[in-house]
Amino acid sequence: MKLLIAVPSKARAQFLLKYTWAWLQQLPYDKRIFVETQDYDSYCQAGFEPWLQVMPECDQGLGYALTQIQAAAQGYDLIFRVDDDVQSWSRGHGDPESVAHSVELISTALESDILPTLEQYPHLAGITFDYLHFRRIHPDPNKKWIFYSRFRGQYVIKRDWFTPHANISALEDVYMTARIWANGGMTACYVPVAQRPNMNTLPGGMQAAVLRRAETHERTKQLIHQLFPLMDASPSGLDTWRRALRKAARQGIADGA
Repeated sequence: MKLLIAVPSKARAQFLLKYTWAWLQQLPYDKRIFVETQDYDSYCQAGFEPWLQVMPECDQGLGYALTQIQAAAQGYDLIFRVDDDVQSWSRGHGDPESVAHSVELISTALESDILPTLEQYPHLAGITFDYLHFRRIHPDPNKKWIFYSRFRGQYVIKRDWFTPHANISALEDVYMTARIWANGGMTACYVPVAQRPNMNTLPGGMQAAVLRRAETHERTKQLIHQLFPLMDASPSGLDTWRRALRKAARQGIADGA
């Protein structure tokens, strides 16, 4: 399956170079960095010119950037959606933070587990990763998947299931999860490897173009509820939906479905 690594980025050329690009550049897949016209020169100066995809409009938010990724991903089977602030990958607290270790972890995860599993199961729409600060110190080495887990920032998704909404920038991963579940698809979290992002600590970013975080989240929750009336977009509402889906899946297996 052909994979495109897509990175939406805004006013973070040097941070991208220092953090995400340090490990990302070593992965053997096509890569594109989606930037605005006003940032083009700074990203070229940082050495990113061969990988840049310039978006037609500026200051439209993350949702708009994701629709540009959707348009550019024609001809690919999978999209690895990566933020521009992912510092490294880890097996748990105390794991080495070296670039080489991150490359080994995410490369092995993709080649050995994630890509083969997505190819094997048609209704598995995408696979996400937990945040390091949510991880147990000693995760079970024999456990790989948590099914019907909501997306968290970074995820690998089948292109046909990647349907972003231009007006949803905050909670876009919640929206993407809801849309998949509502249309009969399944998601999973790959638990052997966790992401270590610089969450809410760096200037710039696609969220810089939208309103204050609390207001934006509330507006997004309302929009998601309009699109999916039976859904509560809060974390507790997603957990309730996930439990119901997992229960239905287990019942289907028991009934021989």
